Amino acid sequence: MGIQPPSSSPAAAACAALLLAAGGSAQNHFTSPPGRAASEGASAAATSQPFHNPSGRYQYVDGDQRGTARPALQALELRRDGLAPMGNFGPRSTVVTLVMAHADLARVGTTFAANYKDAPVTVFARKTVQLPDHAAPPAVTPAPWTVAFPFDVPFSYNGTDDLLWEVRAEQTTPAGPFSLDAEDGWPLGRGLLRYLGVPCTTPNGRFDAFGVAPETAADGTVTLRTHARGAPGGAPAVLTLGTVDPGIGGLFCTVLHTNVEIALPVPVGAGGAIGSAEQPLRLAFPFFGRVEVFGQYAAFDAGQAGLPYALSDGMGMYVVEASFGTRVVRVVEPRDANASVGARSEILVPVARLRY
Repeated sequence: MGIQPPSSSPAAAACAALLLAAGGSAQNHFTSPPGRAASEGASAAATSQPFHNPSGRYQYVDGDQRGTARPALQALELRRDGLAPMGNFGPRSTVVTLVMAHADLARVGTTFAANYKDAPVTVFARKTVQLPDHAAPPAVTPAPWTVAFPFDVPFSYNGTDDLLWEVRAEQTTPAGPFSLDAEDGWPLGRGLLRYLGVPCTTPNGRFDAFGVAPETAADGTVTLRTHARGAPGGAPAVLTLGTVDPGIGGLFCTVLHTNVEIALPVPVGAGGAIGSAEQPLRLAFPFFGRVEVFGQYAAFDAGQAGLPYALSDGMGMYVVEASFGTRVVRVVEPRDANASVGARSEILVPVARLRY
């Protein structure tokens, strides 16, 4: 369901819902970036998005819309990431202002106002809105468009410049992760990484696993990068990988989170390090479809209860296809909705649908 100001009366809300339902099928729409109406974005944003912190300014520029004018845009919609598992992405209240303008992607810098090519239009006037619960993943992907901002003032996109939209969010309560489908503006498909369970403890402390979200290059090569610390010093060890999380407990000092289809020997330093953040283990394989790969380190440790092996925590690593160089950019200041300067990046741009 879409959002609406809590100040609206129940009768007004009902009338608005009926009008939207009656007119929804007649409305035209397109996605930013293009082509995502029926397909999942190649990335996901849970913390680097407008509704994570109490206040923030998030400006997005789409360089792939030129060629088609879109008169009188009426609403902007967002959706949950379809691949992110159940998470703490609960409902929240926030005060939102939404601005649109034309831009030149090639000239986008870190000063918000300088990125407007013409006078910005406040399409959604500052008001309190309620965001829906995004905790549960959708039954099918992509997820439905559950966050909707109906415009107070239409915006007409000219089709010759790049499209800019900007969210200023304030007083977000409660603050915290909120899952949104997203896209990256580089020729890599960046998946997701999540940690599973708790690690065993060895003489070197917690046996912690670390990883980077898998990346799929345009040539179809998937790269996984990972390292660990806290393994028994110098012990024989493996990185186990599989496509199923069996969640088996009772055999080892912690839960087994992979069905061990592959076991790769890995070297362990005297202090218990397996690779490092600067020099992680690097695994590469061909992309064969969207899949979650489950990884977990195991090292011989005679001092453990049960079977004599220490296990790290598990890693769930979602693999997605390459994004093939989508031309999107964001400028963000995550702590101040009224900031004048932000940081520029080409990743984690929410997938949006615009109605006209």
